[in-house]
Amino acid sequence: MNEDRAASQRPVDPEQAIRKTVRSVPVGGRLPSIREFRDRFSLGQATVVRILTKLRDEGLIVVKPKSGSYRSEPHELPIYVVYRHKTKDLRGRGFYGEFISQLILGLSEHGHAVRLHAVADRDEFVDLLGNIGSTNSRILTFGIKSSDLEYTQNRDRVNYTVVHVLPDMIGQIPASVNIDDREIIRLQLQHLVEQGHTRIAYLHRYDEARWVRAEHMRWVAFHEEAVRLGVSLRPEWMRYVGHSSELIAGAVDEVLATDDRPTAIVLSGDRQGKHVYDAIKNNGLEVGKDLALVSVNGMVWCEYMDPPLSSVRVSAYEGVDLVIKILEQLEAGDDPTSETIRPELLVRASSDFSPKA
Repeated sequence: MNEDRAASQRPVDPEQAIRKTVRSVPVGGRLPSIREFRDRFSLGQATVVRILTKLRDEGLIVVKPKSGSYRSEPHELPIYVVYRHKTKDLRGRGFYGEFISQLILGLSEHGHAVRLHAVADRDEFVDLLGNIGSTNSRILTFGIKSSDLEYTQNRDRVNYTVVHVLPDMIGQIPASVNIDDREIIRLQLQHLVEQGHTRIAYLHRYDEARWVRAEHMRWVAFHEEAVRLGVSLRPEWMRYVGHSSELIAGAVDEVLATDDRPTAIVLSGDRQGKHVYDAIKNNGLEVGKDLALVSVNGMVWCEYMDPPLSSVRVSAYEGVDLVIKILEQLEAGDDPTSETIRPELLVRASSDFSPKA
């Protein structure tokens, strides 16, 4: 009997039923909870979550943590986030994967409908611009290269508004949100020098055979800032580690085997942290006592390492605010600006000490 009654309450089209309920709530009004939707329409929780997620992506609702869901007024045009990477996969991309995820979430919370497109090469990139450009859409490119820039600037063939997020090129271009790579290095080295460290190693990812803006700019900045701050620059302490755990472990072993070893190490990414911690421990030393470590990207899990890892954070949420600022400039017909996310050093136990005399 109960099953028959539940079946009679279940709508033929659950999505349309929930959508109709959402649209009946005034803009800014609080929506029923997942449980209330589930009980009202006799639906499974997974079904309700799937539908609400779709409505959130469309910009029809806004989800506020620890508060609930609220009715929003979706913007007229969607925002296409175009991410270029040869694997077309965000999983395992560390900072960039998390940054894009937070960017999409932040735009959704502002009521924007967001569409993510991953492209593997220039041909896919150009085809995508041609397909979505005709809809008078707004496009965010992520990690665009200078060789691709011309395809986003031909406004005679396609009609769209473009903002470039973290472009992979030297110099800043209009309508872009950038990272200050030099400031990241300055924050890392300045902090260590203030703690009394002058013998500092650098585990970098700069590769002469493959140009990447962040790695190139930070490699140059490290040497220039080290000279300015009086840091010892020894070639055997500047080690290329790429993304390989074996390279990282080997580099740490060789750095620590040098005479008058360094008292601090600068990492080029939080993902190196675990491997560096393990290598230091295997050499009979302790992070936060014998060696200071400072990293970059500010991943959430850094504070849960033992000891917690100091890192320079680049806030995706600040990036969202800057993207929206530029979109508003473009939609108002104003000249778009070039904006920079301000990096922030989060000092934790891995570096908050002075070297032993």
